[in-house]
Amino acid sequence: MLGSGNKVPTSIIGNMIKTPNKMVTVSSLQPLVSVNTLAGLLDVSPRTVRGWVLERKIPYHKVGKLVRFSLVEVRGLVEAGRVEAHVKGILTD
Repeated sequence: MLGSGNKVPTSIIGNMIKTPNKMVTVSSLQPLVSVNTLAGLLDVSPRTVRGWVLERKIPYHKVGKLVRFSLVEVRGLVEAGRVEAHVKGILTD
């Protein structure tokens, strides 16, 4: 069961997860990845990712003592930082 082994009491009712503060549909849960996994995906060091967390430069979720990241949120952050190439003759202002 989802709630077993966790310090935060949870229960499953149909396709809903009940936590002390809210109800969340199971289908709305997004996969979360670890610091090391995210670092590998972004081709940076885990230390860099931890620095972004400390500086609040990247959205994250706390799962107990663990820090986890939603790939959907990180993708949005990466896409927001996209800079278009500006080559003379191809793109004009």
